[in-house]
Amino acid sequence: MAIYLVRHGQAKEYKKDQVKYPGPGLTKNGIEQAKAVAKEIKNIKFNKVYCSDMTRAIQTAEYINKFLKKKISYHRDIAEFNMIVFSKNPKDENKYKTNLRRAKRTRSFFKKIKKEKGNILIVGHGNAISSMISEHLGIPVTKMKMFYIENCSVVVIDNKVSIYNNTFEHRFYKYHMKRMNVEKKKV
Repeated sequence: MAIYLVRHGQAKEYKKDQVKYPGPGLTKNGIEQAKAVAKEIKNIKFNKVYCSDMTRAIQTAEYINKFLKKKISYHRDIAEFNMIVFSKNPKDENKYKTNLRRAKRTRSFFKKIKKEKGNILIVGHGNAISSMISEHLGIPVTKMKMFYIENCSVVVIDNKVSIYNNTFEHRFYKYHMKRMNVEKKKV
């Protein structure tokens, strides 16, 4: 069993006065990134697919799901939260506490997912993925690390954590797929 965490593709800029939630969709480049990662993971047998309920993650998951053809389960618990939670000296205590609660919800969601059987795909956001990696590594929520996760990068969590940036360094990918006993078919 492995959990695959995919960060959404490149998103459009927020428009002036646009509300944060559900946020903008993907750029043309973001769509291409989503299609590329979909082709790389299409032969993995996923038991479940989870996705943040923000637009850019939903669109990324939908492009991936054109190959997987699985039911997508959308969750607010894995939506983006503010980067202030990674700050050592936050200036806005209320904003920090609000977003720390969101990070804790993400971690609780991840703990439940880790108990499930088979391969799981989660499409979300860089900070939420960092929160899940920190949870997996046993790093307390107040000392979480921000891992650099590029758009449409894939993090594979099984007995270790492997990060594949959006170009999918093929030698690592092939090694990992061999370890997972997944045969990569040529298209």
